[in-house]
Amino acid sequence: MLAAEVRPAEVAPNGDNRIDVAERRVVTVAVATATDAVQRSILGSGDGVGLRAGTFHTDYGSDAWTTTLTGCSFSKDVIVDGTVIWGVAKSFVADLIVGGSGTAGGTLHVEGTWQALGRSENSRSRVASVAATWRCSCRKDERSSAPPPSQHHSSRHVEARSSIRRR
Repeated sequence: MLAAEVRPAEVAPNGDNRIDVAERRVVTVAVATATDAVQRSILGSGDGVGLRAGTFHTDYGSDAWTTTLTGCSFSKDVIVDGTVIWGVAKSFVADLIVGGSGTAGGTLHVEGTWQALGRSENSRSRVASVAATWRCSCRKDERSSAPPPSQHHSSRHVEARSSIRRR
């Protein structure tokens, strides 16, 4: 799977969208990468590998689980590093660094809720009411002429609702 093949994060009706469809697809993939690692932590010991690449480690606290992603990949062309905190009230906060050939790269801050639904509810994972702030160093079409990230930053926001379904 490539980022270009996934459903883009939907813009919430009251959202402030400043990113294009391609970047919203990257948001979907990055959030899927983060929730995949947390879900694998539920099923495993807290240390594991991402779906296509990378590793993660989860510290199980009494109020929240903290999962650290290193080079994790849910799609073939987006790589995610960062930290996810899943709280006891199903709160979900992630600060992610996103790169790879499917994106211009940048950072993503995600806040929302996440829960692993049981088989009685179609075995879906979902993130509801996610607010994501995407900060990238350049647009994909500006890569070759863009100054280094330290000299050019652009925050692009999307108030999104994203559901991630796996078969």
